[in-house]
Amino acid sequence: KALVERVIELVKKDKLNPEKKEKPLASGKVTKTKSIMLLIILLIISLSFSYLINKKFFLIIIIIFLISTCYSLFLKKIIFADLLSISYIFILRAVSGAVILKVFISPWLIIGVFFLATFLVTGKRYGEIKFFIKTDNPIIKKNFNIVSVIILRKCRRNFSSAISSQNIFNIF
Repeated sequence: KALVERVIELVKKDKLNPEKKEKPLASGKVTKTKSIMLLIILLIISLSFSYLINKKFFLIIIIIFLISTCYSLFLKKIIFADLLSISYIFILRAVSGAVILKVFISPWLIIGVFFLATFLVTGKRYGEIKFFIKTDNPIIKKNFNIVSVIILRKCRRNFSSAISSQNIFNIF
């Protein structure tokens, strides 16, 4: 996923970001061509092994790759699509483990992973927005606004309540 994102994203944007400017593509240490070649090789290897392990696992890996690609292309710019796509990828990872182990996939596994992943993602986004909204860089600043901060704060509070409720239910 990270490789697809790095290849697709504008390197200029990463060069302006203080946290990303030292990454291989943004710094020029690795070319886009080498990144794409590595992506293709790793994709072929991972899909081949996943198919040999289990056909359902193979389908889940394809879905994860497609969602990750959509996230890199456009979903990360839409606030709730961003959160839900990342949370859905976490769920698919958990389900893929259950598929490989051939165990029952409990609805609680899906609910628990969803709430925890969404809680983590909203916390990360909230921190990023609070950090970058203070920047003087207009390219970074235009992607964040005060409405995003308010929405994420409320989402984070709600998801932490949902996690607490689920934990209390699990205890009983």
